[in-house]
Amino acid sequence: MKMLHFFLVLLFIFVDASGQSIGRFQDVATLDRFLQYQPNRKQPLILAHRGGPDPSDTENSITTFTKTAGALPDAILEMDVRITRDSNYVLLHDVTLDRESNARGAVADWTLADLLKVKLKTLSGELRVCLGLLFGQPIEQD
Repeated sequence: MKMLHFFLVLLFIFVDASGQSIGRFQDVATLDRFLQYQPNRKQPLILAHRGGPDPSDTENSITTFTKTAGALPDAILEMDVRITRDSNYVLLHDVTLDRESNARGAVADWTLADLLKVKLKTLSGELRVCLGLLFGQPIEQD
């Protein structure tokens, strides 16, 4: 059952944050061709590791992924999914909350209800976005 929830959350995240049309890469060969170096490529191939470069962005959040996918539809978005103590899934780059939020400790030691009170740091260090992720929709706080 946990695996089903995990795949459903990933599906919601992919559908919500993807700037690419569904079915664009229907096989490995198509994906390999896309990722291969092409000297005549009109745009660089961009990997959005942790999200986006804006100082107001938070690492590894749906809000940042959606913004990046809208601005760079061909960007490859890398994300880290973590499981909470009560078997919910959230996005956070690190295994612990220490560096990216106003809280401390491993994500796995927190319940989702408690994580909903935690604020993430933006790349500029401001605390503003709630960590909670429910069914692929970000819950934001000012």
